[in-house]
Amino acid sequence: MAQPAAAIAVAIDADALIILTSVPGLLRDPDDPRTLVAETTIAEAESLARGRMKVKILAAREAIDGGIDEVVIRSASGDPSIRTVIRS
Repeated sequence: MAQPAAAIAVAIDADALIILTSVPGLLRDPDDPRTLVAETTIAEAESLARGRMKVKILAAREAIDGGIDEVVIRSASGDPSIRTVIRS
């Protein structure tokens, strides 16, 4: 099943796909926000993802497979400014 965000990112040849979520991001332990995974591979992310995070990781895989260089999954709470999401 194609993920719309990934398809759009690939279609416009974006540099990155940013997925904002209601949780801190990908967690090693879904019950502990202190286990936030700062950086990972798609394979590791797929093994860690639970629940609705699996859909986000699927979108990340589709984007990477489609040529997108970077996918960022982070909390939408706080300051979702692009400058704080994408590293220079």
